[in-house]
Amino acid sequence: MGDPAKAADTPVPDTHWMTDPAWDGITHTRLFGCRAELLHDNLLDLTHEAFLHTSTIGDEAVYENGVLNGITPATETTTWYFYSFRRNFAVGDAALNELLHTSLGEVLDEDLVTLELQERMIASRPESVRDVLIAQDAGVSKARRVLQRMLDAEATGAGASA
Repeated sequence: MGDPAKAADTPVPDTHWMTDPAWDGITHTRLFGCRAELLHDNLLDLTHEAFLHTSTIGDEAVYENGVLNGITPATETTTWYFYSFRRNFAVGDAALNELLHTSLGEVLDEDLVTLELQERMIASRPESVRDVLIAQDAGVSKARRVLQRMLDAEATGAGASA
């Protein structure tokens, strides 16, 4: 998405918890068969947790620890998703690491199946059919507008500003 040669040279946010020995955690890498925008939509709209992730995280409180979501388009309709969940408690607890790796892997697999179905539906619909966004999609809608402005600015050679 966009011209790699025009990528901004900005510092990476502080993610000290990724390498700090006082933190522990798990990582996952998945190749999703969907466009990157659908993964962004998925992360911005957590209302799907209550019905899609009922067997995993749908009824649990979302923990606020070190979480890294790396989304990298591979093609127009495939996206690499790099996920890491880090914590500064129960460091070295192999059983907890295995539990988190399995359960959070199940969450990612649920998202993967759903987003790949969405991609197939988008690809099969007439171009005149547009997404219907509702009030809960405000964050998704704003993110899409910002991304489109950045892509438009890049295409015209103008500087992009979010």
